[in-house]
Amino acid sequence: MKKYILLIGVISFFSIQNINAQCCGNNGGCADFFEGGGMYFGYSTSKLSNSSKDISENMELFNSSNPNYYKPYTFNKNGRGLNIGVYYYLDNDRRSFINLGYTNKHYLSNAEGDSAGIIMQRVIKFRQETFDVGYSYLPAKFLKAGLELNAGHFGVFRKSGPKEGIKDANYQKYYTDQGFLFGVTPSLSLRLKLGFFSFYITPYYQWTPSAITHFDSNADGIIDQYDKRYSNNLSNYGVNFSMYLFIGGINEK
Repeated sequence: MKKYILLIGVISFFSIQNINAQCCGNNGGCADFFEGGGMYFGYSTSKLSNSSKDISENMELFNSSNPNYYKPYTFNKNGRGLNIGVYYYLDNDRRSFINLGYTNKHYLSNAEGDSAGIIMQRVIKFRQETFDVGYSYLPAKFLKAGLELNAGHFGVFRKSGPKEGIKDANYQKYYTDQGFLFGVTPSLSLRLKLGFFSFYITPYYQWTPSAITHFDSNADGIIDQYDKRYSNNLSNYGVNFSMYLFIGGINEK
């Protein structure tokens, strides 16, 4: 994930610099379409509106079958995420802009217990990975309203091993495949502007009705009508903290 974020950041920065050099120059040639732009970085808290029924049931089954685990599984609906992208103003007053970005959210649940004198740990990770396209409008300098479309993948992964070495253990797929993810995210932000920087505190709700995943029931390596099919509602809400860096060549309004 870190490699993807770094790559997107580098591409975004040089893309904007190239646009500024070719379009804007010193003559303001971009004003008719984009009045400058920049990059943004964000960190989100997130809470799922619903837990995954089949995973919760499997957690309960594991807990009842392993009473030696002094920390049993509980489904953790609280997650976090990082996002990065670029934005472009659509008017000379810089009251509206579009953004293109990438977001990665994850939710971790774990169990811990004694097994033959060794402290073992088991981890299940939900991951939402999306590419985002949004529109925002600033009715006032300190306020922003936005609507974003999200599309990407949802996956569940698990790993287990001795607690001391669990960080080095590799995740394995929980489901055979990853589900396609589609979401709509309305938001309202408070904004603080400091020169070339704008800081946003953004409560949001992401409506994500369904991501379909499968188990390869007959282990034939092919997803077909005979395999178990699961639909996960991944709607979530939280607060995003982000920094927008204006690199359009002149100070942001």
